[in-house]
Parts: sequence; C-alpha cells; structure tokens
Amino acid sequence: MGRSILLLALTLTSIISLDCQAEKTVFKSKDDNGNTVYSDQASETAEEIKIDAPQTFKAQPTSGLFKPSQAKKDLETSLSYTILRIVSPEHDTAVRNNAGNITVRFEVAPPIQVNHTLQLMIDGTVKAEQKSTAPISVPNVDRGTHKIQARIIEDESGEVLQTSNSVSTTILRVSILQRSNS
Repeated sequence: MGRSILLLALTLTSIISLDCQAEKTVFKSKDDNGNTVYSDQASETAEEIKIDAPQTFKAQPTSGLFKPSQAKKDLETSLSYTILRIVSPEHDTAVRNNAGNITVRFEVAPPIQVNHTLQLMIDGTVKAEQKSTAPISVPNVDRGTHKIQARIIEDESGEVLQTSNSVSTTILRVSILQRSNS
C-alpha cells in the first residue's frame, strides 16, 4: 500500500513537472501481480484519471526589497570616531634612545571596531598596523626630527575614517662622530 502511494506521488509529480503539456490523459490499472500501474496509454482494464491543472502563482516583483535599511546607515554614521590623538610622545619633544626605539600611545573613542585598523605613520610611511589601541613600539628609528601621525582605516574599502593630530618629535641617539678623542 505504501509503495503504491509513493509510486502515485512520483508519477503525479513527474506529470506536473512536464509543465502540463496539452492535457495528457493518464490511465490507472493493475498488472498481473496486482500492483497499481499508471500510464498514458489505455489498456483493457485501465480507468482514466482526471488530473486538474496545477495551481500557479505569479511571482511578486523583488525590486526594492533588498535595499539596506536607513537604520543600518544611521548606525554606521553614529559609530564615527570622536577622538583619535597621539598622547605620547608629546609634540615638539625629544626622545633619547640609543637604539632608536620609540613607543607611541593613543587615545581613541569609541574603541576601534572589528572591521577597522589603526595605522601608525612616521614621516608619511606606515610603520605599524593593529586592531587595538595598545601602545605601538617602533624600533630603530633614525636620529633626527620625525612627523608621527595615526589613522583609522576601514578594512574592506581602505577608506581613511579618522586621522590624528600630527606630532613632531626628535630622536636623540649617540653618534660616534660626536665622541672626542682624548
């Protein structure tokens, strides 16, 4: 009985999937073993089955359904950074470090978002990138005066979202040329 229902369902599905071409006639009969057989050809014991046309629906237009909501745009706008500044080293100061190492500390509000990156630039060249506002140590900076700046970048587009103040600092390192021969 279960097989017959399954066979009927499969047969009807295949008939419907043929896009209901020109009102086909289906016949139901029993074979020699007593199994139900469906066919498009009549036999002596076959009975004709009336098949109704399938119910169809016209698809609704989808234009305009998948636009980003204004709420999402407002949320992105509200997440802009209000503070990005370098707090250390201070502007117009000197840092004495014979290895040329310098540590830069930041103040950022609100905290850096997961899809943003903090970049540290010295003299216009990116020296470090990170996903947090932890201090960044840059090794072996040449002696002399350097311009330090930070910026927050949107990862996917590379768009600069915020730029910090510019800090000028001088690195003081011992030089062999400055030693006197006594």
